[in-house]
Amino acid sequence: MITEITRIQVDTGPLWPQIAAVIVALIAAGVVAYQSVQTKRSADASLKAADAAANAADAAVLGLDVSRRMEVSTTRARMDQQMPTWSVTWLGWKEHMRSLGAAWADGLGSLLPAEDFVVPRDQGVYFGVVGAVNLHNDSERHVSLSVHSLRPGARQPGGVDIVLGPHETQTVDFVIARTVRDWLSGTPGLTDGGTWYGEGFTVAYDAPGDQGASDAWRLTITGSPLHPSSEDAGKVITEVKGLAAEHTQGRVYWLSRAQDRQLPDEELN
Repeated sequence: MITEITRIQVDTGPLWPQIAAVIVALIAAGVVAYQSVQTKRSADASLKAADAAANAADAAVLGLDVSRRMEVSTTRARMDQQMPTWSVTWLGWKEHMRSLGAAWADGLGSLLPAEDFVVPRDQGVYFGVVGAVNLHNDSERHVSLSVHSLRPGARQPGGVDIVLGPHETQTVDFVIARTVRDWLSGTPGLTDGGTWYGEGFTVAYDAPGDQGASDAWRLTITGSPLHPSSEDAGKVITEVKGLAAEHTQGRVYWLSRAQDRQLPDEELN
C-alpha cells in the first residue's frame, strides 16, 4: 500500500513589515505617554509659579500698605507737632436787639432792645441775638486765629484775624440776625438787600505754608428766639432761651493746599 503525502505550503510573505508596524505603534504610544506626563508636569509647574507670584504680590502689597501707614502716621505726627494749642469756649447769649431799617445794615444806627412783635406788621423787621465766646491761646507763641461771623456794628458777615499772645484769652461777640419772618419760618441765614449770607461763628487756624494742618471750630445755630403767642393771635413772643448753639471742631491734614490734596487716612484698605 502506497501512502502519498501531499505537502501544502502557506506563503505568509515576509514578517518584518508587521514587526516594524508593531514597533512604530509602541514608540508612538510611548511618545504620547511621555508628552502627557511632561504636559502635566508643566501644568503643575505653571500653577506653582502662579501661586508663588500671587503670594509675592500679596506680600508686596502688604509691605507697601504697612509702609504707607507708617509714612502717613509719621507725617501726621510731624504736622501735629507744628500746631499750637488753642481753644474756644462758648459763653452763651448776651443780649438781643432789633433793627428799625428796611434792611439790617440800614438800621445799624438805630438798634433798640428787642420787644414783642406783631405780624404781619413786623415780619420785615430784623432781629438779632448777640452771642459771645472766649478765644484762648494755650501755647508759648503768638497765634493768629481767623474768625468769620457777623460782628456787632458790621453791615454783613466777614472775616477778621485775631492775634493772641502766649496764654492770652480774648472775648469775641457776634450776632445772629434774621427777619422776624425768617425766624418764625426757620429759614437760616441773613438775607439783606436781596443777598443771602450764611450765619454762624467759625474760628480757624492754618499752619503756614502749602503743606500742613488746619484746625476749625464751628458754631451752628438751631431753634428760634421768636415764637407765636398762644394767647394773642398775631403777637410774637421773644424767648432767647429757645435759641440753641452746637459746636463742632476738627483737623484737616494737607499735603498741598494749592492742589487740594489731603493726607489719606491711616486706615488704608
